[in-house]
Amino acid sequence: MKKWIALVWFSMVAFSMAAQQEAETRCGFYLSPESREKMAYFFDNADKLGQAPANARTENVVYRIPLIFHVFHYGEPVGTGTNISAAQIYSQIEVLNEDFRRLNPDRTETLPEFQSVAADVGIEFYPAAYDSAGRLLPERGIRRYRIERIPGFFWTNETLDRDLKPQTIWDPTRYLNVWVIDSLRLNNRVGLAYAQFPDLSGLQGLPQQGGLALTDGLVIRYNRIGSYNKVRVTQLERGPYNLGRTLTHEMGHFLGLLHPFDQYSCTTDGDFCPDTPPTNTENFRCNLSTRYCTNAPTPTMIQNYMDFTDDFCMNIFTQCQAQRMRRIMEVSPRRRELLTSTVGLESEEIRPEVRLYPNPAQGNFKVAITGAQAIGYQLYDTMGRQIATGSLTDNEVDFLLEGNPKGLYLLQIHTSKGTVLKRLMVK
Repeated sequence: MKKWIALVWFSMVAFSMAAQQEAETRCGFYLSPESREKMAYFFDNADKLGQAPANARTENVVYRIPLIFHVFHYGEPVGTGTNISAAQIYSQIEVLNEDFRRLNPDRTETLPEFQSVAADVGIEFYPAAYDSAGRLLPERGIRRYRIERIPGFFWTNETLDRDLKPQTIWDPTRYLNVWVIDSLRLNNRVGLAYAQFPDLSGLQGLPQQGGLALTDGLVIRYNRIGSYNKVRVTQLERGPYNLGRTLTHEMGHFLGLLHPFDQYSCTTDGDFCPDTPPTNTENFRCNLSTRYCTNAPTPTMIQNYMDFTDDFCMNIFTQCQAQRMRRIMEVSPRRRELLTSTVGLESEEIRPEVRLYPNPAQGNFKVAITGAQAIGYQLYDTMGRQIATGSLTDNEVDFLLEGNPKGLYLLQIHTSKGTVLKRLMVK
């Protein structure tokens, strides 16, 4: 790992460390005319572009996406500096699930004018259980890389896309890749994160422009991932971007959303969504009475996740935005394949030999194993946190769930023929 990193860095441009003191820009994405044409065609012709795969793995029409976080660090102990803790990452997954399912605690603060258009997107995220070779990950959804520190160096979207991403990406049809780095410059400004738009170049009539498979995913700085409300880490203690909404915003771009202000017009939809009021500028901070377009019937929707306001101010995706993201998941290359990914599920070879019932469960359940000897187990919640662990001596075991909240859990069973990961719904 050190060898290739050194070779990469000698080809990069170093930036002054003084730039770390500059004001941050939330997002480096701005829509080119060609990209706008592409998005307009896509959404205007969505019904002609195919259907979701027949074997898409959905639960109550909820799409579930596996995440792998590539954490680049300088050799610090896990949980310090750039080598961020699993808890910080899992707090980010929790924020994504709250925001995309309209379960965010601050949803009640959405302005009354917009409550009727607020949407549950119906998309959930979970940490991958298996690596690209089919081995169980010691930390769910996390791959760590130690690199050497180069004084004065900053990553840019160009160097990341050219050098780092192609050498570390996991199959983007099976994993949603998220790269966690220490520095970032976008358009010559200090950046928080950026995402690659859906690749629509394989669809008839679209401009032949789009990101490569080898660069697909999201990038975020280590001190802008996760929520200080959920995990008290030093790098998230201060600042307007410390509640996890940076990745919520970039995930919106990954799933095809635009900024509401992208047309910078009071007469044209900036994002092709009529339920996000037009605005002729991006919004910062959190002035809820803002009304940049005096002809608009409502205030500006500065609480929308796709604007530039502070994390504590964001709390809404709209129904149109939800529809667009779900459509991207159904038809866009690499996005649609994620719906059938099994990197969080048990292997095909062992699945028939481990049975879990009843499922959904209400307080207790049984595990029956045939064709292999039971060895042990771990129970995780969907954030990857271990709830319980133990050894097994019998091939039929009763489990009690006293005190565990309702929701989805992952039960990892170790047998003489391998390890199985089963999903358990507790009602």
